[in-house]
Amino acid sequence: IKSCYFTGLDDLMELDLSNNLITNLDINVFSNLTKLNDLILSKNSIKDLDSNIFTNLNNLFILNLSDNQIETLSENVFRHLKKLEYVDLGKNKLVSLNSNIFDDEEARVSTLKLIFNRIE
Repeated sequence: IKSCYFTGLDDLMELDLSNNLITNLDINVFSNLTKLNDLILSKNSIKDLDSNIFTNLNNLFILNLSDNQIETLSENVFRHLKKLEYVDLGKNKLVSLNSNIFDDEEARVSTLKLIFNRIE
């Protein structure tokens, strides 16, 4: 998805992009969506997430990345998400998680779903 798609939607609070054919996300695609609470990217073909993809999403509570092709996550990918409480990474191809992926003094994640991955 290109970064220009959500121009002018600065007050958007929920974005559901599930069940599309998304494989790549431009690094600044969500940068103007500072009021976004829920981001649903499930049931796509996303393989990689840039470590800065969620910069400026300071109000994000829910992030659903389930049912994609994600194999690894940068240890910094969630660092900007200070209000994040719910993360669904189920049905991906993860084999492990970095031990400090949520290691932030302000981290608030209370639900983490990792079902149907390849974690050993």
